[in-house]
Amino acid sequence: MEMEPKKNRKTYHYHQFGSEMAFIVLDSAINLAPSDPGQMAFLESALALPVSKRFTTYHVPLYPSVRSYDGSINIEERENWGPLFDKYNLTISFENHDHYYKRTKRMVNSVEDPHGTTYIGDGCWGAVARQGSGDPTRFYLEKIEATEHYLRVDITSNSTTVSATNLNGTVFDQTTV
Repeated sequence: MEMEPKKNRKTYHYHQFGSEMAFIVLDSAINLAPSDPGQMAFLESALALPVSKRFTTYHVPLYPSVRSYDGSINIEERENWGPLFDKYNLTISFENHDHYYKRTKRMVNSVEDPHGTTYIGDGCWGAVARQGSGDPTRFYLEKIEATEHYLRVDITSNSTTVSATNLNGTVFDQTTV
């Protein structure tokens, strides 16, 4: 599977970094439904790349920190993308949309599993964090905080470490998978 030139790139595409890592970008209902057949076929082939680490990013989260867990797009993503993430042992998924920080427990089929995927987000990317609206009691959340932040991802052949740093330069969350 070859990566398309940038000028022809769809709203879903991937970047492969050597034989170790693939970074997959998906369209979570910006232009296409998560269940779009072309995107689903692409996702399966991109996740099947012969790499040891797989990452995804998209806008609307499977596991939101602020918005409803039962939103129609969230459900469609969990039903369509979730099984493929589980099948191919997705390393980490970077989610957005809620303008909050969250890290989930490792999840397989919406159940905590020590071999599952960690979902990190929910994307501030220059936006002001929503204040006081995240729900720390959601069954899938490991860490949640209303703060502007950036993520540093350190990758070795044996592990991936994500450090969340606030605007004061303080690392307030870190996980290694």
